[in-house]
Amino acid sequence: MGKHLNTCRKSRGAAGSIVAGVAEVPAKAVVKVQTFYVKVQDRDDPRYWMHLDVPKSLRLRDLDTYLREIWLECCGHLSAFSISGVRYEVGDVPSFDPFGPRPRNMHVKLYKVLRPGRTFSYEYDFGSTTTLALRVVSGGESELRFGIHLLARNDPPELVCHSCGSEPASVICADCISYEGYELVRGYLCIDCGGRHGCDQWMLLPVVNSPRTGMCGYVG
Repeated sequence: MGKHLNTCRKSRGAAGSIVAGVAEVPAKAVVKVQTFYVKVQDRDDPRYWMHLDVPKSLRLRDLDTYLREIWLECCGHLSAFSISGVRYEVGDVPSFDPFGPRPRNMHVKLYKVLRPGRTFSYEYDFGSTTTLALRVVSGGESELRFGIHLLARNDPPELVCHSCGSEPASVICADCISYEGYELVRGYLCIDCGGRHGCDQWMLLPVVNSPRTGMCGYVG
């Protein structure tokens, strides 16, 4: 997908008259802006990924808000970007390390800290942390309607019930989650097995297309 999008953007000249999810947009509603083409994926489970077109003039805080809304937000946790050895935290929160450098806030413009080829990371929730790996694939000019545009994302992974071993999973028990390394080996349940499950039904969270599945109170 990454190769296709990069080739497509170059061959279309204006990088894309790609406007994700919009079939037809009035000409006056579309503006050409300088953008970064950014690939995002879960650091520990690469089955979850996205490709984004992000205006360079936006702030890190805008990218933080987008990632929360599409993939992560559950309980208003803290978050942070790490770029070239500098940590950028949401708000003006002091560092947890009293001996380390004080983090900066996310009100910095993207073009001041990112460039094509740069890799960086993002953390949401400093307790049950979800960590994303991001890379600026290229820069260019795109025709956008507004904000950040989703160019492509992964199909939902095919997850099988850990109890019956045959039916597709629809819920995950937050109390029974068990990992081997980063691989979830216990916790997914189909509708029938979920109904017979012995744990409190309040512990059952929906299986959603996000690396945050089964964590904290995330429901999509």
